[in-house]
Amino acid sequence: MRRDEKAEARGTDPRAAAIIVTSNGYLKSSDELEGFHDKCHVIPLGIDVEAFRAEKPEEVRRILERYGRRLIVAVGRLVPYKGFGFLLEAMKDVDATLLLIGTGPLQTELESMIERLGIGDKIHLLGHVEDTLAYYKAAEMLVLPSVSRAESFGLVQVEAMAAGIPVVNTDIESGVPEVSLHGVTGVTVPPMDARALANAVRMLLENDEMRAKYGRAAAARAGEAFSAERMGESTLRVYEAVA
Repeated sequence: MRRDEKAEARGTDPRAAAIIVTSNGYLKSSDELEGFHDKCHVIPLGIDVEAFRAEKPEEVRRILERYGRRLIVAVGRLVPYKGFGFLLEAMKDVDATLLLIGTGPLQTELESMIERLGIGDKIHLLGHVEDTLAYYKAAEMLVLPSVSRAESFGLVQVEAMAAGIPVVNTDIESGVPEVSLHGVTGVTVPPMDARALANAVRMLLENDEMRAKYGRAAAARAGEAFSAERMGESTLRVYEAVA
């Protein structure tokens, strides 16, 4: 099959002058983009970084009063590729409280798992939260336990990093481990490994200096690499190059 025929079969227009992808990892692992790397431009997603640097002392105080001070936050749809079941398993061996923000079809299954594991005293499923900033500010870290490249980027990592907290993520074939860097802005562990998740979370909880260092580096990296302005400028350059 010729290259253009293969592209048509996969839904990729061979006439496209440029293709924008959000990470090198996702590009390299994409069957659909095989043979088109010369047209691809990697432009990471961006957010309003300054919005996530704002302080919300009253909201943070209320969260800490309600849930305690050793807080871990996880944010995302309650769907299989997020790997939240592995995080619940990990929490058996972590002396902290997990605030899991999100809704989705696995809610009932996760509730049953929490009951089966006997960890209901330290897990709170918060459902939909309109403004997550105060939760990031109250937490010691974000955990993103995704298990497949269906998690293409993990934008919540950027939000948490901009808020100044480290990230525990997983080494999957996507942009996830390119956003928060192992040993720089957090800890990256193998996917589907509850023990590794628990070890990483405990290490950060027990090392205030490391946690603070990673949090500062996370905030700096969010501003330098993942701002909406940077994303817009990079996209405009691609448009101008192919115009």
